[in-house]
Amino acid sequence: MNTQVKTRIESHTISSIPKFQKVMKFAKRQRADILLDIGCANGDITMTLKTALGAKDVYGVELDSGCVEVALQKGIKVLQVDVDYSDIPLQDNYCDAIFCGEVIEHLLNVQHLLSEIYRVLKPGGGVHYDCMLTHEGGQSRRLPEGDTSLFFFYFWDTN
Repeated sequence: MNTQVKTRIESHTISSIPKFQKVMKFAKRQRADILLDIGCANGDITMTLKTALGAKDVYGVELDSGCVEVALQKGIKVLQVDVDYSDIPLQDNYCDAIFCGEVIEHLLNVQHLLSEIYRVLKPGGGVHYDCMLTHEGGQSRRLPEGDTSLFFFYFWDTN
Protein backbone atom coordinates (compact mmCIF):
# COMPACT_ATOMS: atom_id res chain seq x y z
CA MET A 1 0.00 0.00 0.00
CA ASN A 2 1.49 3.36 -0.96
CA THR A 3 2.05 6.01 1.71
CA GLN A 4 -0.60 8.39 0.34
CA VAL A 5 -3.38 5.78 0.45
CA LYS A 6 -2.26 4.50 3.86
CA THR A 7 -2.26 8.07 5.25
CA ARG A 8 -5.79 8.72 3.95
CA ILE A 9 -7.11 5.49 5.49
CA GLU A 10 -5.43 6.19 8.83
CA SER A 11 -6.79 9.77 8.88
CA HIS A 12 -10.30 8.53 8.22
CA THR A 13 -10.27 6.00 11.06
CA ILE A 14 -8.39 7.90 13.80
CA SER A 15 -11.52 9.55 15.20
CA SER A 16 -13.21 6.17 15.62
CA ILE A 17 -10.54 4.79 17.98
CA PRO A 18 -11.96 4.84 21.56
CA LYS A 19 -8.59 5.70 23.11
CA PHE A 20 -8.16 8.65 20.80
CA GLN A 21 -11.69 9.85 21.54
CA LYS A 22 -10.64 10.14 25.21
CA VAL A 23 -7.53 12.07 24.23
CA MET A 24 -9.55 14.46 22.06
CA LYS A 25 -12.13 15.06 24.78
CA PHE A 26 -9.31 16.13 27.08
CA ALA A 27 -7.45 18.16 24.42
CA LYS A 28 -10.50 20.17 23.37
CA ARG A 29 -10.68 21.64 26.89
CA GLN A 30 -7.08 22.91 26.71
CA ARG A 31 -5.16 25.52 24.70
CA ALA A 32 -1.53 25.43 23.63
CA ASP A 33 0.56 27.58 21.29
CA ILE A 34 3.37 25.04 20.86
CA LEU A 35 2.64 21.31 20.57
CA LEU A 36 5.20 18.51 20.59
CA ASP A 37 4.15 15.01 19.51
CA ILE A 38 6.73 12.41 20.51
CA GLY A 39 6.39 9.43 18.18
CA CYS A 40 4.41 11.46 15.64
CA ALA A 41 4.52 8.74 12.92
CA ASN A 42 2.95 10.18 9.75
CA GLY A 43 1.52 13.21 11.58
CA ASP A 44 -2.19 12.43 11.38
CA ILE A 45 -2.73 12.52 15.13
CA THR A 46 -0.38 15.49 15.43
CA MET A 47 -2.46 17.59 13.04
CA THR A 48 -5.72 16.58 14.72
CA LEU A 49 -4.29 17.61 18.10
CA LYS A 50 -3.03 20.88 16.60
CA THR A 51 -6.59 21.78 15.65
CA ALA A 52 -8.08 20.69 18.98
CA LEU A 53 -5.51 22.64 21.01
CA GLY A 54 -5.42 25.67 18.71
CA ALA A 55 -1.64 25.27 18.41
CA LYS A 56 0.24 27.70 16.19
CA ASP A 57 3.54 25.82 16.12
CA VAL A 58 3.79 22.03 15.85
CA TYR A 59 6.79 19.77 16.35
CA GLY A 60 7.05 16.03 16.00
CA VAL A 61 9.71 13.58 17.09
CA GLU A 62 10.02 10.43 15.01
CA LEU A 63 12.71 7.84 14.37
CA ASP A 64 11.37 6.24 11.18
CA SER A 65 12.62 8.16 8.12
CA GLY A 66 9.60 7.22 5.98
CA CYS A 67 7.22 8.66 8.56
CA VAL A 68 9.42 11.75 8.91
CA GLU A 69 9.04 12.44 5.16
CA VAL A 70 5.23 12.18 5.30
CA ALA A 71 4.92 14.32 8.46
CA LEU A 72 7.19 17.01 6.99
CA GLN A 73 4.84 17.26 3.98
CA LYS A 74 2.02 18.10 6.41
CA GLY A 75 3.93 21.11 7.77
CA ILE A 76 5.09 19.48 11.00
CA LYS A 77 8.58 20.46 12.14
CA VAL A 78 9.87 16.92 12.55
CA LEU A 79 12.96 16.13 14.59
CA GLN A 80 14.45 12.72 13.78
CA VAL A 81 15.62 11.64 17.24
CA ASP A 82 16.10 8.38 19.10
CA VAL A 83 14.47 9.39 22.39
CA ASP A 84 15.98 6.39 24.15
CA TYR A 85 19.37 8.12 24.28
CA SER A 86 19.34 11.48 22.49
CA ASP A 87 18.08 14.80 23.77
CA ILE A 88 15.14 16.45 22.04
CA PRO A 89 16.67 19.42 20.19
CA LEU A 90 14.37 22.06 21.66
CA GLN A 91 15.18 24.62 24.32
CA ASP A 92 14.15 24.24 27.95
CA ASN A 93 10.57 25.25 28.86
CA TYR A 94 9.57 25.50 25.18
CA CYS A 95 6.38 23.45 24.68
CA ASP A 96 2.91 24.20 26.00
CA ALA A 97 1.63 20.68 25.31
CA ILE A 98 3.31 17.32 24.79
CA PHE A 99 1.63 14.19 23.45
CA CYS A 100 3.43 10.86 23.68
CA GLY A 101 1.13 8.05 22.55
CA GLU A 102 2.26 4.43 22.65
CA VAL A 103 5.99 5.22 22.63
CA ILE A 104 7.15 4.37 26.15
CA GLU A 105 6.61 0.62 25.75
CA HIS A 106 9.19 0.57 22.94
CA LEU A 107 11.98 2.20 24.96
CA LEU A 108 14.81 0.79 26.99
CA ASN A 109 15.65 4.09 28.70
CA VAL A 110 12.25 5.49 29.76
CA GLN A 111 13.84 7.74 32.40
CA HIS A 112 15.71 9.64 29.69
CA LEU A 113 12.50 10.38 27.79
CA LEU A 114 10.66 11.46 30.94
CA SER A 115 13.56 13.78 31.82
CA GLU A 116 13.41 15.30 28.35
CA ILE A 117 9.64 15.80 28.58
CA TYR A 118 10.13 17.59 31.90
CA ARG A 119 12.93 19.72 30.43
CA VAL A 120 11.11 20.97 27.30
CA LEU A 121 7.66 21.44 28.91
CA LYS A 122 6.81 25.00 29.92
CA PRO A 123 5.73 25.57 33.52
CA GLY A 124 1.94 25.32 33.45
CA GLY A 125 2.05 23.16 30.31
CA GLY A 126 0.32 19.85 29.72
CA VAL A 127 1.39 16.29 29.02
CA HIS A 128 -0.48 13.25 27.79
CA TYR A 129 1.22 9.93 27.52
CA ASP A 130 -0.13 6.44 27.32
CA CYS A 131 1.08 2.94 26.75
CA MET A 132 -0.40 -0.49 26.28
CA LEU A 133 1.81 -3.23 27.56
CA THR A 134 2.52 -6.02 29.92
CA HIS A 135 6.01 -6.73 31.09
CA GLU A 136 7.37 -10.25 31.33
CA GLY A 137 11.01 -11.03 31.93
CA GLY A 138 12.29 -7.78 30.44
CA GLN A 139 10.13 -8.07 27.32
CA SER A 140 7.19 -5.81 26.59
CA ARG A 141 4.28 -6.95 24.45
CA ARG A 142 0.93 -5.61 23.38
CA LEU A 143 -2.09 -6.57 25.40
CA PRO A 144 -4.61 -8.93 23.81
CA GLU A 145 -7.38 -7.33 21.78
CA GLY A 146 -10.18 -6.14 24.03
CA ASP A 147 -7.99 -5.80 27.14
CA THR A 148 -8.73 -2.48 28.80
CA SER A 149 -5.48 -2.25 30.78
CA LEU A 150 -4.50 1.00 29.10
CA PHE A 151 -2.41 3.39 31.11
CA PHE A 152 -3.21 7.08 30.62
CA PHE A 153 -1.49 9.97 32.29
CA TYR A 154 -2.74 13.53 31.88
CA PHE A 155 -1.20 16.47 33.58
CA TRP A 156 -2.19 20.04 32.97
CA ASP A 157 -1.14 22.62 35.51
CA THR A 158 -4.00 25.11 35.62
CA ASN A 159 -2.33 27.58 37.98
